[in-house]
Amino acid sequence: PTPGGAAAVCEGAGVCEEVCTPDCDAEGAVECASGTSYRICMELQPGCLRWGEPVACPGTLTCDGGECRVGCTSDPECDAAGRVGCADDGHERACEEVAPGCLKWGAAVACPLHQGCGADGCACADVCAAGTAECIPDVDPHFRKVCDADDAGCLHWAYEDCGGGSVCEDGACVALCGSDPGCTAEGVTRCESLDSFSTCAAVEGDADCIQFGAPAPCAEHQECIEATGACACRVEAGCSTADAKRCIDYDNAATCLDDGGCLYWGPAEPCPEGNTCSDGVCGPLCVSDLDCGGVGAKRCADDGRQQECVEVPGRPGCNKWAPTQACPPHQACAEGTGCVCDNTCKTGESRCVGRSQYQSCSAPDAASCTFWSAPEPCPAGESCVKGACRLVVSPVVDCGSITFNLVNAGYSEVQVAGEFSAWQSVPMTLTDGIWSATVEVPLPGAWEYKFVADGTWLLDPLNPSWTGEGPFENSIAFVEAVTTCEAAGAARCTDGGALQVCAETAGCTAWKPADD
Repeated sequence: PTPGGAAAVCEGAGVCEEVCTPDCDAEGAVECASGTSYRICMELQPGCLRWGEPVACPGTLTCDGGECRVGCTSDPECDAAGRVGCADDGHERACEEVAPGCLKWGAAVACPLHQGCGADGCACADVCAAGTAECIPDVDPHFRKVCDADDAGCLHWAYEDCGGGSVCEDGACVALCGSDPGCTAEGVTRCESLDSFSTCAAVEGDADCIQFGAPAPCAEHQECIEATGACACRVEAGCSTADAKRCIDYDNAATCLDDGGCLYWGPAEPCPEGNTCSDGVCGPLCVSDLDCGGVGAKRCADDGRQQECVEVPGRPGCNKWAPTQACPPHQACAEGTGCVCDNTCKTGESRCVGRSQYQSCSAPDAASCTFWSAPEPCPAGESCVKGACRLVVSPVVDCGSITFNLVNAGYSEVQVAGEFSAWQSVPMTLTDGIWSATVEVPLPGAWEYKFVADGTWLLDPLNPSWTGEGPFENSIAFVEAVTTCEAAGAARCTDGGALQVCAETAGCTAWKPADD
């Protein structure tokens, strides 16, 4: 309900429009609002008669039969002070002693939300049964209404979103089932990552639908093979025979181990003091590694760390691979070169992180490496567009013309829909990182709308004004005035013979009655 008796009702293509419900019959009619006040029937909207606000009777006069009088006659059924009765289905009133021995009904008071007036005044209306739920397919197949209790224990319908992956069936949220591509039969597997897989299985409650389940890890020392979709032993270079040996560096050896048929290199085994590792064996004799081409040569170890060919301390002329070392920040190991800049960006570049943060490509560090800086917030009220903070406003209202703007977030197609288009989609155009569309509205007022980005309904993230709940949440564009004439001061006669002048209203020129 809204002031003046207007109420929002849903009509046509799901558009909520304000209407006025008459509650009196003759303009100027008077009735008692309470034992000491009266109200007058007036035209609040064209063709809609409603009772006005209560007006107190002067002094000690009481209201009887719509008139303020000196005498006082008790109202029917108002037989005890404090008794509560109903003014109508949604309002209660109390019996009051307005003069000695004279009892009259007091002013009507609206019942709280989810309540109505009964024999003992306002009480829970209970429009549903606790625990029940119903689908609302005419509104949104992904939503349902669930019977809920408010703080007063009154049962009412509340909206619940089943989520994009589910629909409402017989009051319950049911997962949408479509067999996954490649899920041709139960038991078929596919790789989800290098070390995990998923298995095709029937969906519970829908034997005709088969989907891949949650990822499961491969066994230790195994990896998922894309060609087969199954886990198999990970192949580790040089570890082809159980108990084979290798040198990790000049100080450490490793043994090839067998785990259920999967061969892998075991942990580092330090050489005894005074020994070095050659051909997988620790011994007092130091033999240069054949693939250690010369002091200063570099290579990448299995873990991505860098190794350098060095002369073993205390062993002149014996060149071997040293223990691995992590690359410095902003660098990665490249085979044959060692640690080099990964240069994830170019100096001067910037990129957006979400709607209101950005990152800049830093100046080269001491090693001439570039990298993305920590995210920084845009100034208050600005959005990040194509790596730069900009003031983007939506909606922009100009005399009946509304321009909607949405910062691109990788969308391939965006539309806007609302009351102005009977909720039909209006295409938006992408220009310089902003999706935009302009529509015209015929009348001032609050116009509800929503974006549709790649099939998903979105509130306008730049507009703090919205209304409704659940599937009815919509952004609002407020239009104060629309342009209906061109030259301020011009005049015309209406078909009914009334004089109108073209006057400025909220920055727009519009026809108004000459006596306004």
